[in-house]
Amino acid sequence: MGIIQHYLRFTKRIRFKIFILNSTVVIAAVLLLGLFAYRYTLQIVTQSQLERMEILADRTEEQLARTTSDLQQALSLISSEIAQTSLTEEEIAAILKTYNYSLYPLTQSLFFIEPSGHVIQTSGNYSVPPEISDYIINQTGTKIINYIGPYYSPSKGLISTVTANVRKGTEIKGILAIDINSEKINKLFMDSNIDKEISTLVFNSELRPILSDIKLRGSFQQQEYSELFPALQDLVYTANNETKIVKIHNDEYIVRISTPDLFKLKLLHFVNKDRFLGEVEKFKNYTLWFAGVFTLIVFILSLYLARSINQPIQKLIIQMNRIKNGNLHIRIRLKRQDEFLSLADSFNEMLDRIETLVDEKVLIEQAKKKFELKALRSQINPHFLYNTLNSINALVDLNRTDEIPKVLNALVRLFQYTMDHGLEFTELGAELEGLEQYVYLQQIRYQHKFEVQYSFEEELLSYKMLKLSLQPIVENAIFHGIKGKKKGEGIIHIGGGFMNGRTSILLFVEDNGTGISPERLAQLLLDNLGSPSPAKPKGFNSIGLRNVHERYQLHYGKEYGLSITSQEGIGTRVELLMPAIKGDDSL
Repeated sequence: MGIIQHYLRFTKRIRFKIFILNSTVVIAAVLLLGLFAYRYTLQIVTQSQLERMEILADRTEEQLARTTSDLQQALSLISSEIAQTSLTEEEIAAILKTYNYSLYPLTQSLFFIEPSGHVIQTSGNYSVPPEISDYIINQTGTKIINYIGPYYSPSKGLISTVTANVRKGTEIKGILAIDINSEKINKLFMDSNIDKEISTLVFNSELRPILSDIKLRGSFQQQEYSELFPALQDLVYTANNETKIVKIHNDEYIVRISTPDLFKLKLLHFVNKDRFLGEVEKFKNYTLWFAGVFTLIVFILSLYLARSINQPIQKLIIQMNRIKNGNLHIRIRLKRQDEFLSLADSFNEMLDRIETLVDEKVLIEQAKKKFELKALRSQINPHFLYNTLNSINALVDLNRTDEIPKVLNALVRLFQYTMDHGLEFTELGAELEGLEQYVYLQQIRYQHKFEVQYSFEEELLSYKMLKLSLQPIVENAIFHGIKGKKKGEGIIHIGGGFMNGRTSILLFVEDNGTGISPERLAQLLLDNLGSPSPAKPKGFNSIGLRNVHERYQLHYGKEYGLSITSQEGIGTRVELLMPAIKGDDSL
C-alpha cells in the first residue's frame, strides 16, 4: 500500500508531468511522421503497380489482338479462295492443305464443313466427329467470324475453334474452321506476361476462361483460384475497360479489365495487393526500429530535462517550507538567470503582498469586532422596551391580565437570547426561537394585525448562521411593509432551503405589504448595502439590513449576503444567502 501511495505522489510531481508531456509530444510527432511516410510510400508503390499493370495489359492486349488478327486474315483469305472454286471436295482439300502448314504451330487442324454436315479436312488420320461438327455449326450461326470454345474433343482434348462462314454471293456454302493448339497459344500468351506477380485471364463472350496465366501463392494456388474465380467472373460481367481495387474474401486485389475488339473477348489482369507490398513492409519495419531507438533517446533526454527543472523547484520548496512555518521575512535567493529567477522574484513580491494582506486582515477583524459591538449595543433598545411595557399596561386596562405572564416570559427569553455576548454564531433553530419571541411581542403591540408563517425543512434547523440575522429583516417587514395594513390582512412568510447542490442555504422573509417603488428600492439598496455609513436605529434592532449584509460578506465572502426585490402594492422579498455549515463543522 505504501508503494502505491508513493507512486501516486510521484505521478503528481511536475518532474513526472514534464517527462510524460515531453515524451508524449515528441513520440506522437515521430509516429505521425512515420505514419505519413508509410502511407505516402504505400500510395507511390500502389500507383507504380497500377501503371505496371496498365503497361502489361496493353502489351498483352496487343499480342492477343495481333494473334486474333492473323487468324482473321487467314480465315478471310482461305474463305475467299474457297468461294472462288467450284466447291469440289478435291479443290477445297488442296486449298486447306496449302494453308495448313502456314498456320502451324498455333493450329492443330484446318477443315471445312459443308451445309450437309460433311467435313473436308487435310489429314486422313483424324476425322471430326459428327457431334463436334454439329456443335460448330450451331455455335457459328450466321456470323462472319466466330470464336468457339473451349470445348472438349475426344481426340484433341480441350480445344478452341475459330470459324468463318464461306459465302458465294449471299449464299453460305459452308464453314471454314481452325482448331487452335490451346497449349501452344496459351504458352505464347504466358510468355508475353513476364511479370512475376500479376495473373492474367482471357474470357470469351460466354465468360468462360480460354487463356490463363495464374500466379498465386504456391501450394495454395488451386484453392485460392477456385475461391477467386467466381468473384472475378462476376466482376468481368459488370465492369468494362477499367482498373479498380476490389475486396474478395477479405483480401484486396488490384484488377484491370479491358475488352479487345475481336471476338468480344474480356482480358483481365489481377494481383493480390499484399503481394507487391514487400518493400513497404521493409520500410515499415525500418520505421518501427527507428521509432524504438528514437523513443529511447527521447526518454533519456526527457529525464534529463525533467531533472534540470525539478532541482530548482525542490530548492524553492525547501525555502517555502521554511516560510510556511511562520517566518514571512525570509526571501528566496537564486543564482540562476532563467525563468526560475523570475519565479523567485514573483514569490518574494507575493510575500510582500501577504504581509500587506495580513495587516489588512487585522483591520478587517477590527471592523468585524466593531459590527459585533454595534450589534450588542443595539440589543436593548429603550424605545422597544417602552413600547412593550405600554403593551403590558394596555393589557391591564383591558382586563387581560392573564396574558401578562406570557408577555413577560417572552420578553425575558428574548433578552436572554440577545444578551448572550459570548456567542457570535448560533443554529437556525435557536435563531427561530428568539425570532418567535420577538414576533409574539410585536403581535401583542399591534393587536395581532399580521400573521407570520414559517416553512423550514427539519434538517435546516441544525445549520449554523450569524446570530440576530433574521430579526432585523422581520423588523423591516413589520414597520415598513404591513404596518399600514388592516387587522388580519398582513402576512409575513419566513422560510428557506438548500441551494447550489446543498453547499448554500437561502433564507427569505416575504411580506404582502405596500412594497417599495423602483426609485426608492434602488436608493434603499445603495443606502443599506453600498454605503459605508451606518444605518440609523429603528425600533428594537438597530443593526439594519446593511449591517446584516456586511457581516455575512466579512465572514464568508462577497458572494453571500442580502438581496431585495419589491413591487408596489404587492409586497417585498428579502433573501439571505449563506454557506451550508452544520453545527459540527468548523467555522
